[in-house]
Amino acid sequence: MRWVLGPEGEVVPDLLGKSFGRGAWTHSSRDCLGALPQALSRSFRQEVRTSRAQLLEHLAEAADHRAVQLLGAARREGRLALGSTPVQAAVKRGDAAAVVVARDAQAAAALPEVERMVRTGQAAAWGTKERLGALCGRPEIAVLAILDGRLAQRLFGAIAMALRASDAAFDAAPEARGKSRSPRGGHSEVE
Repeated sequence: MRWVLGPEGEVVPDLLGKSFGRGAWTHSSRDCLGALPQALSRSFRQEVRTSRAQLLEHLAEAADHRAVQLLGAARREGRLALGSTPVQAAVKRGDAAAVVVARDAQAAAALPEVERMVRTGQAAAWGTKERLGALCGRPEIAVLAILDGRLAQRLFGAIAMALRASDAAFDAAPEARGKSRSPRGGHSEVE
């Protein structure tokens, strides 16, 4: 992933790799995220004035924003199946490249077609029913299917990045030391 250095030594993520400014690349692995901001200071050959917690927070926000953009693109292009019945039909036909289940939608996660997508690594839990609904122009959506393989791959990458950054931010927070939490940062990722 690309990071961009601002004039005052602040650093922000550039997930699309298109922002102006001096850039540095890091891996998105847990180890590389753990080496921030020192690794960026070495790459930029100057002190990075953004704390590790701020970098991880910016990364989680940018990845979440990217996921929203990708869902919007899929919606505009008509490449979504929304709701249980259309999702089940899309999976049965083989049209569903991936499935996204709202974290607060246990019933949708238990659908046989969704469980099949989970077993094959083609499902993720992200957002809430209300948030998915708002992104798709409905009051609530419990489950949706992405009908385009490239969009699905990019969306899953953004969701994974957001979760990884959130987890790393939690692990890095001094007040979190000694506290226990559920796996995946309290997010229920289905993969």
